[in-house]
Amino acid sequence: MTQEVPVQDAVAQSRELLLRALTSAEVFLVAAERQLPEIAEALETGRADDVRESLTLLLDGLSSLAQLARDLSTLERDRFDAEEALSLQAVVGVLRELIAAQERGDGSAMAEALRTGIAPHLASWRGVFVGCREFVRV
Repeated sequence: MTQEVPVQDAVAQSRELLLRALTSAEVFLVAAERQLPEIAEALETGRADDVRESLTLLLDGLSSLAQLARDLSTLERDRFDAEEALSLQAVVGVLRELIAAQERGDGSAMAEALRTGIAPHLASWRGVFVGCREFVRV
C-alpha cells in the first residue's frame, strides 16, 4: 500500500533536499579552493599518483556542480540561469583540456588548466550557490 504525501509536504521535502544540495556545493567549493593548489603542484612536479584520489574527487565534484546548475536552471529558468552564472561551457572546455592532458600524461598542462581554468572561478561559483540557497529559502 502506498501512502499519499500531501503536496505541501512534497514541496517542503523537495526544498529541503535542494537546500542540502546547495549547502554541499558550498562546502565542496571551499574544500576545492583549499586543495586545488596542492593538487596542481603535485601534478606539475610529477607526483600525480600522490593526488590521484583528490583529483578524481575534484573532477567528480565539478561534474556534480554542473549537473546541479543545469537542474537549477531548468527549475527556475525565468528567474535564474545557473548555467550562465557558472559559465558551464567554459568549465566543460577546461574539463576537456584536463582529460586530454591526462591522456598525454602532461601533468604541467593539467596543473595549468586547474590554476587558470578552475581556481579563479571557485569563489564566484560558491557565491552563486550561496545566492541560490538564499533564494530557495524565500
